Amino acid sequence: MGGSMTWKQAIAAGLAMGALLGADGVIASADAREPKETRQRGQAGAGNSSFVRSTALEGALRDYSQTNDAILAADINAILAKARTKKEDQLSNAAIATILVLDEIAAGRPAQARELIEQVPERYRPGVQEIAGAWVALADGDRTAALSRSRTAKNSLPARIGALLPALVQEASGDLAGAAETYARLIATMDVTAPPEGEPSNREEALRSLAAPQTTQILYRAALVSHRLGAVSEANRLYNLVKTFAPNSPDTNLNVARLARGEGPLEPSLDPVRAMGRWSLFLAEEFGRNDALAQMVTDPTKDGLTSPSGALFAQFGVALDPSAHDWILGAAYDLLGADGLDGAARLARRIKDTSVFAPEGALVLAEIALRRKTDGQAAEAAKRALRLAPERWQIALASASVLTRSGQDREAIEAYGKALAAAPEAKDKAEVLVGRAAAHHFFGRLDEALVDSRKALATDANEEVRLSVVGYMKDSPEGWTEAVRIARELLSLQPDSSSRLNQLGYTLIHRPEGLEEGFRLLFRGVERNSSDFAVTDSLGWAYYLFGDFEEALSLIERSIELSPEPIAELHDHHGDVLWRLGQQELARDAWRKALDARPEAFRKRDLDAKLANGMTTPAPVKRRPPTMAPLQPTERSDT
Repeated sequence: MGGSMTWKQAIAAGLAMGALLGADGVIASADAREPKETRQRGQAGAGNSSFVRSTALEGALRDYSQTNDAILAADINAILAKARTKKEDQLSNAAIATILVLDEIAAGRPAQARELIEQVPERYRPGVQEIAGAWVALADGDRTAALSRSRTAKNSLPARIGALLPALVQEASGDLAGAAETYARLIATMDVTAPPEGEPSNREEALRSLAAPQTTQILYRAALVSHRLGAVSEANRLYNLVKTFAPNSPDTNLNVARLARGEGPLEPSLDPVRAMGRWSLFLAEEFGRNDALAQMVTDPTKDGLTSPSGALFAQFGVALDPSAHDWILGAAYDLLGADGLDGAARLARRIKDTSVFAPEGALVLAEIALRRKTDGQAAEAAKRALRLAPERWQIALASASVLTRSGQDREAIEAYGKALAAAPEAKDKAEVLVGRAAAHHFFGRLDEALVDSRKALATDANEEVRLSVVGYMKDSPEGWTEAVRIARELLSLQPDSSSRLNQLGYTLIHRPEGLEEGFRLLFRGVERNSSDFAVTDSLGWAYYLFGDFEEALSLIERSIELSPEPIAELHDHHGDVLWRLGQQELARDAWRKALDARPEAFRKRDLDAKLANGMTTPAPVKRRPPTMAPLQPTERSDT
């Protein structure tokens, strides 16, 4: 390791929040006991606000061995209840101390909030004061002091977050005209160009993509304020900007329609508690983004919550503002990604059928059911999503994907048909056709997958469509040459992209005549990004095809470590290599793991045969792969 930083490292360094909450802001617990469930006397979390108590699990106040376990269960009531009983210890945790202060404000106890701030260790007390001070003043009923505190705090907080705080305080105070002016000044400093749909090719595009969720939410809040003020032209302008970032957002589309009819926004106005919830959500997004960047640089293979502090602030925020259904979905997916299935389900169930986001809530529950291998429940949740929003093609598309993975062939293809009929634009129809190609591929109909891939290209051959169809065309005898041509075009656009080197390289090695060229491309891909599990597996498979099983084993086992979830193809490759090395029982274990990871029909058929009879085809003959010179620093485009 050495030389200049890559653009990814530069982004991480540039966006780090540093000492906003201090080094002690990491969520952890010194209590090493095993998890247990206990009943405590009195009301569970009685000192917590009613908003936090609403997150409690029924029947018992749990005593979690690690705070992260409570976050994964979406049980912040237990976290704050423990913090109140062990205040001296918990105030040494900046994130929990900050949320305790905010919860005192939510409970209508500003005096206690001020007392808590004074008890916070001096090393990060200023950060807690900046985050909470304006809300304490607002809870005292002093709107002037609250706005003054928010404007002072913005000098110490990260740029956008600091500038956003006064606007939220003004919204909470009912000063919509002032909030509109504050939002306008903030937006004037922002890059409101939507990020590219494909993979970022440089630092500027990557920064824009990383900032996009926050940009979208700021624009949406500004649009709501203009909407409430009756500033129709400005509200429409801002809603249209939101659509460039989130074109299929159901709340935006509904509010545009309501604005045209002279009706107010769908969402309720912010009162002080709900505004403080929104503030917590923006903080959660900031923490989560920066923690993700830090992990990307230091340890991209780390399992579990990427940002425990971000997840905690997000769950607290949606407790204070239960109408923030889009944020609830985000918090649920955060837990889903960390295998916090119970917590993700609890969050998703907060979204009732009357919400515009109810179909998305049903789809979260469908994804959870798929993880739990309860495919029938997953299919039912997907069908419920379809019933809730029969007119929304995106919901039909997502439901079709769930139905595919749960093995509902006919129902999945029908859902894709509904999505295709409802999709309004060519690029949307192409996206649906790509999805249906994936379903045909999954169910083993390679010829039909090729037909839909070609239809998608004929409908709108945008970059995302071309990136997707290569994988479904390469397995068809008639589609390989075309897949290679498309993959070459895509690599020419971003010649240093490890994912595009992998796409073309892996496609090439599917035929003997493409093995040497494919190996060279995959070798370069691993050199450029050794943390990319896909290209690492592909290079391992190329070594397998050259008969070098030891090198193949090392790379494929590394790819499995890097992969964020079990992938059938990786475990299938692993089993084949183990078999060639004479480790038959370990090979069968790997093939069983591949079967457990929902393989495509043709792969499942091959796996069943290998488990029954072992490998019956001749092993690749060992021969020397192409000699590769080390990649020189001057060859790198990201330095």
